[in-house]
Amino acid sequence: MLRFGIKLGLLALLLSLLIYLGASFEPDLRTKAAMQFQKNWIAGQAVAIENLKKWEFKDIQFNEQYIKSLQRPNQIIVIGSSHMMFVRAAQLNSPSAPLKPDITFFNHWITGINNGLEIPQNFYNQYQMRGLPPKLVILGIDPWLLQGGTSASLSHPIADPPITTPTSKTQSLLLDLPILPAFNQLFEGNINQVLSQQQRDLSNKLRKFQYIFTSPFPAWANIRQPMLVSHVMNRDGSFTCAPDVIRCQWDSVEAQRQKVREGLPKNIDIFSQPMNPALQQQFEDFIQHMQRNGSKVIFVMTPLHAITYDTVKAMPNAQLIDTYYRHVANQYNIPLVGSFDPAACGLLENHFVDSDHLNEISTAKLLAQPNCTTGPWAEVIATIQR
Repeated sequence: MLRFGIKLGLLALLLSLLIYLGASFEPDLRTKAAMQFQKNWIAGQAVAIENLKKWEFKDIQFNEQYIKSLQRPNQIIVIGSSHMMFVRAAQLNSPSAPLKPDITFFNHWITGINNGLEIPQNFYNQYQMRGLPPKLVILGIDPWLLQGGTSASLSHPIADPPITTPTSKTQSLLLDLPILPAFNQLFEGNINQVLSQQQRDLSNKLRKFQYIFTSPFPAWANIRQPMLVSHVMNRDGSFTCAPDVIRCQWDSVEAQRQKVREGLPKNIDIFSQPMNPALQQQFEDFIQHMQRNGSKVIFVMTPLHAITYDTVKAMPNAQLIDTYYRHVANQYNIPLVGSFDPAACGLLENHFVDSDHLNEISTAKLLAQPNCTTGPWAEVIATIQR
């Protein structure tokens, strides 16, 4: 019996050692696999996703690798959250200001609630450091840009960081490598996608965690099956409505409303958070920074589902956020597209994926409606084509 106990103890010790070694080496291996994945996609190869969340490969590292690979500037870029995932260059066309057919465009949206301005600043500064500042930045103005702690100073452009370990849940799941696959679970908790030296407070972490369960993507998208990136993402970085990944159309109004109701706590929490005055100043500094570098800016305020808007519209912070963004747009002569109020943009229930995400059709509709745009839209679009 004693010998059996010793053997069992040694076996447990050996297993613990293997677990430790696997956990130590797996992040580096997964990072290398993620970088190869990105390089293959950038090179135009057909690449497959094998991670559980079929959209989360579109993270910070993916976008940074894309910028590093550029040989010529993108004239138009989109920076924002999943609220901006369906924005494409063709949607910016209008009879009064048609786009040139050879316009270069990329949509740098990433998933998640990422407080502060670090991600927008980082992407823009990556372009600037390459000497490729875009002519136009279409910036999604989500409430959380002005919430949380302050970000790195704009006087010190964000450096091109060495990639050593996964920075997000996505990167740890990009490929199902045969190294202790059970340890996927260990890395699924790493959901902080912001490259920062600051510690996010508990509230922000909980909001990120909550987002995963109230996102626009259906539960069946979690099935582990290889899927070509082209099935869900266009070459310009925008997403398309692949029904098995993103439910853009609902068969039942009640089923859609149930999905909307599931997202209400998240939106109530978002619009309960006050703006950080330091971030407001940093936001204006960032706008001026882009304008000084020759980049025009357009704000996009994506509407909420009517049920969501009716729930949050009377909240003081919701009104203050709306007022502030419109004030900044007016002060710096920036076109502002959209409104938190869907009725102001002529949007109906069937234009929404869930509580706060537009579908493809409504995104195009939003960008095409003059009655939902303030400021010099046509003039800005015209200047980028000179």
